[in-house]
Amino acid sequence: EIRPFGSCREDITIEQVSIPPKPKKKKKKSRKKKANAEPQVEDDTPAPWETFDTMKEALKAGWEPGQSFSFVAKNCKGQKVKPVEEKKSVI
Repeated sequence: EIRPFGSCREDITIEQVSIPPKPKKKKKKSRKKKANAEPQVEDDTPAPWETFDTMKEALKAGWEPGQSFSFVAKNCKGQKVKPVEEKKSVI
């Protein structure tokens, strides 16, 4: 766990922004069943996330606030923080 320094917000640079693909609209199934129709196999593999160099490019590509995204933060300095353990008191 790392606690960033106070000047970190001013110095940070965000690079390699990745956003998930837009969800595909599902097609409605037809109610009529065909006797000789072969079952269609849907591709369930998730589409890869799109990667951009800057946040502005990701915004232009369709990312909106509230959606998931991933990024690499550079030029951000901080210090390691030791985890604080809670002491139990015996009463």
